[in-house]
Amino acid sequence: AQAMFVARKRQILQGHDNSPKGSWDEPIRENLDWINRQPGLVSTSSCSGRSVLFWGTEGKGGEWLVSAHSEVTSDTIWNAAQEALRSRTNEQWQGRLLTILTEPFVLHVLCEDLDVATSVLRAAQETGFKESGITSVSSSGIVAAVRTTAMRLEVPVAVDGQLLVARDFV
Repeated sequence: AQAMFVARKRQILQGHDNSPKGSWDEPIRENLDWINRQPGLVSTSSCSGRSVLFWGTEGKGGEWLVSAHSEVTSDTIWNAAQEALRSRTNEQWQGRLLTILTEPFVLHVLCEDLDVATSVLRAAQETGFKESGITSVSSSGIVAAVRTTAMRLEVPVAVDGQLLVARDFV
């Protein structure tokens, strides 16, 4: 089992982060480098947290108009929202939402064995990541997800092309 983990770790570190972005986020790069230097651990995907303005339908996809892993100004969000309202027809807006999302940090760590995974999860839960847990078990190790939904925020800004909030809200 250890040889399979070591081979998988080597393969992961030669590739890229498995997040949708495909690369490690700079705000947490130092932390990921530290994790990846530890025996028995390797990060497989991560997100340092992000701010998003999303146009679409729930569960049916859409378009990220703003997506940033660093601070975003209210002007950036407001301007993108105004552009979305101006540039789409009433027909395009039918059944669509414009939503501000803030999503918290998430980290997936491949652990060599249950003892290592348990240590990762204990540390995560003690530092506020209450929804952390094991997400998969395979011959190359156990994936521990470090996450919380407590800091997630999802707020509709417009529905069917009609603005729901004033500028001061954003």
